[in-house]
Amino acid sequence: MNSAKDIAIPDQPITLSGDAPAAEVDEIFLRLRQLKSALGKPTNADNRLVAMIAACIDEGIDTSPRILGAARRLGFDLRHTRRVLHSGIDHTWTRAADDRFGNLI
Repeated sequence: MNSAKDIAIPDQPITLSGDAPAAEVDEIFLRLRQLKSALGKPTNADNRLVAMIAACIDEGIDTSPRILGAARRLGFDLRHTRRVLHSGIDHTWTRAADDRFGNLI
């Protein structure tokens, strides 16, 4: 049986650069839209948004402005996204001093 000490965590998570090629950004948003569609409309909109924010972070969209912008581009309410993003700090994701988020799960 593995223990937590056997899990390797990379020093630097993947971050999508601001000058990423348009094709790469399009592919990321295609995957995010597919996830949003697959999630459907659960009874708890917060849970749906948590999954989408976590996916953004996994895709390298990992700062507050970029997460909020991506969520808006995907059709989510900005105030709701901001609330869910900030309420998840230290529960679902971490936030570093440089405003970069990382998933805890």
